[in-house]
Amino acid sequence: MCADADAVVVGEQLDGDKVTVTKWIKGATNDTPGPIIIADISKHSKSINAFWTRLAKKPSTTLTTLHFVAFLEHKNGTWRSMATIDESGLCGSCGMIWIQDGHCYRYAQAMNPGPYDLYEAKDVKSEADLMRAIEVGLHDASAWSKALNTQDIALRAQAISAYTLNSTSPESPRSTYRYRARDPLRKLGQAAVPSLRAQLTKWRDGDSLDAVVLVLYDLGQDARTAAPDLVALLKHPERANPYYVISALRTIGDSSNIDDIIPFLKHSNEQVRKEAADAINALNKKG
Repeated sequence: MCADADAVVVGEQLDGDKVTVTKWIKGATNDTPGPIIIADISKHSKSINAFWTRLAKKPSTTLTTLHFVAFLEHKNGTWRSMATIDESGLCGSCGMIWIQDGHCYRYAQAMNPGPYDLYEAKDVKSEADLMRAIEVGLHDASAWSKALNTQDIALRAQAISAYTLNSTSPESPRSTYRYRARDPLRKLGQAAVPSLRAQLTKWRDGDSLDAVVLVLYDLGQDARTAAPDLVALLKHPERANPYYVISALRTIGDSSNIDDIIPFLKHSNEQVRKEAADAINALNKKG
């Protein structure tokens, strides 16, 4: 949320949807003097574990706090907590965290689809923990932005590719940007291939090469120099899902790889068998 929020604020609820912001952690403050409106904050339920207490036919506990930390988006001139769900006149949102007696309470879905309910947070034990997590998130977002805006294309490809593996990612062990790297690398086209091939050699225990292989799949024929690397990867299913590897070989379109794919027609996984058959058929047509 630190990456996607237009603003991160600490505040106190006043009346209805009106709040006072005591601290702008992220977001410009010059254009928003005094109290602001956060749409539908007054509809956010403060009943804890409401779904399960209703199910058990027990009374629920309701927070009395007005103190919160919020991740906000700004649309059509209005501030709104991120990922707000409005159902049956009550709201919840991923972006609103209430703080009472030093404990953090956040919204989650008891069932999907379904409304958000309020639960005591397990990942952050206190407001201080939450502030440290936000600091880390903003640092990660800054590093990601720097990678995306690197002027030299080869260096940009290296910087973004680093996010595809746990062992090389600047944000490890978090993975906010791992699959976000896919689109900017795809847009770099052939220029991204050397860095992606280098990533295939950096596998360590705990890594998955799936994110790298998916970009090579996207690049198709532009990634033809990586075909030998993918063929070698077929022998290491612990490193990348064979389904993704075969799919990438299919889009690269080198018919000389057919013999390497044939054994997967007898794979234990039905999806892998089907992809192998589709890939062989497509490569045979290319001749």
